[in-house]
Amino acid sequence: MIGITTLDLTALDTVGIEGDEMTTVDTYWHAKGSYTSRLAGANHVKLSLAKAYAVPRGLSFSRGQMATLGIDFLGISADGEATPLSRTVSQALVTGWEAANAYSIAKIVQDNDPYDVDDGSLDFGLDARVDGMYAYPTEAWLENRDPVLTFNTPDIAAELITSGAGELWLRRRQSGTVFYADAAAQHVKISWYASKATAGEAGGGEAVSVPVTITPLWDGNGAHPILTISTASAIT
Repeated sequence: MIGITTLDLTALDTVGIEGDEMTTVDTYWHAKGSYTSRLAGANHVKLSLAKAYAVPRGLSFSRGQMATLGIDFLGISADGEATPLSRTVSQALVTGWEAANAYSIAKIVQDNDPYDVDDGSLDFGLDARVDGMYAYPTEAWLENRDPVLTFNTPDIAAELITSGAGELWLRRRQSGTVFYADAAAQHVKISWYASKATAGEAGGGEAVSVPVTITPLWDGNGAHPILTISTASAIT
């Protein structure tokens, strides 16, 4: 397994929120010399997976900071005997690897009530499995899915939060500290049709903070997915 964290939430367009099969996953690991930040030239290492199950693990976000997305790549062997992981030394770092997109938390809406957010996380709750009858796994599947959203809000009204539909909004950064306008279809929206929402007691002294937990649920008839995502939405 290779695990990464990225600022580019549009990666969800590729891996989805249930995971997907990937081929030729390359990760680069830079080498550092004594008293230097990073060596130049072909001095680095590349770890590759010829085939992998890409599993999004979750989002982390806090006010004024860029949100991060965690992804695990679970290696899958072609025949069960060949290792899915390879290591290549004396590599030059590829160019253009910088994240082109970055996002910051905008708001969370639950049962039509918007809430400011101090910090929080969305655990996609994917119970991903890889297995096989040989030395290395040859099969992958999703056993279960139990997403959970937790966050802290300064809105004291959150103590009375109600269950229902909701949305998590993340605002896309345009450049530096400049963000796209809310009306621009550039932002990330994650929504749920049904949920159970609970809140703890407000705390924090002068800076009031209410802890909230939202558990997205199936709608009971399969008409709506447990979570949906758009990386090109206007904030409403």
